[in-house]
Amino acid sequence: MNELTQKSRLVTLLKLDSWPAAERAVFLEKSGHLLLEASIGRLLLLLQEAELAQLELYLDSHENIDDMVGYLSDRYPLFVDILSEEAVALEKEAEQTFSSTS
Repeated sequence: MNELTQKSRLVTLLKLDSWPAAERAVFLEKSGHLLLEASIGRLLLLLQEAELAQLELYLDSHENIDDMVGYLSDRYPLFVDILSEEAVALEKEAEQTFSSTS
């Protein structure tokens, strides 16, 4: 599932389209950060010490999420799978949360 589809499903699931645009943008940005952090955390568990040091240097010097995702996807092909798995997990958790409160 691509990022646009996942974002669209999250918008629909959480009824974000009824939120003010600024609040929706902030929520989606924070969700994206959480998703990235969870994915990087899982990736870190798989790397060797030298790779960890190299990745830490990169992350310390870059803040743009799109650049980070591009770099991580190119450098560590498994990262794409991890990111997808984390996105699906987030979506399932949101579905469970909001279906039990509806």
